[in-house]
Amino acid sequence: MQVKYCVLLLVLYIAIPAYAQKIEFFSEDISFGIDSVFFLVNGDYSFRNNSGESRSMVIVYPIRNNNTTKPFDTILVFNNDNLTNPLKVDIKDTLATFMLHMLPHSVKTVKILYRQRHNGAEARYILLTTKLWDKPLETATYNLVVKKNIKVNQFSINPDSSVAFGETLVYYWKRENFMPTKDFEISFNLVQK
Repeated sequence: MQVKYCVLLLVLYIAIPAYAQKIEFFSEDISFGIDSVFFLVNGDYSFRNNSGESRSMVIVYPIRNNNTTKPFDTILVFNNDNLTNPLKVDIKDTLATFMLHMLPHSVKTVKILYRQRHNGAEARYILLTTKLWDKPLETATYNLVVKKNIKVNQFSINPDSSVAFGETLVYYWKRENFMPTKDFEISFNLVQK
């Protein structure tokens, strides 16, 4: 395991305080895209505050370092109940952090959108940090949208199904009680027309 990845896991472990056990990360619904330049992520992440008190915590969101000088090209974070006003996001190296405020006995969904340049051969979304929440996701749904000029060669997690829509191919995954054992990796190549 790379040293940077080990450091990332340690930082995440420290960043989730003991009281955060009352806040659960329980579901994610993510759309991925690959075009000729970018790997795109549009995700809805759901959290639950089971306590009778308001809670606030820093959420640490890792993005894989793809050895470019700028791992994030763009990143935006929103509360899903207010998509017109992005949350303040701090970026350091390959980590984005933002503050999550939750009322007692509440559920909140946060939308995170980002894109990063890929190397023309592979893309990876970090899933293994789910283990730091000490419980599996109740539900996890993923889809990957690619144009037909992107030939997918291999997935680290095989899709459940795929559907073609004209020049677009969409792959689908759905998991319940999901504790990832590997990151979401896609190897591909650009098809010259």
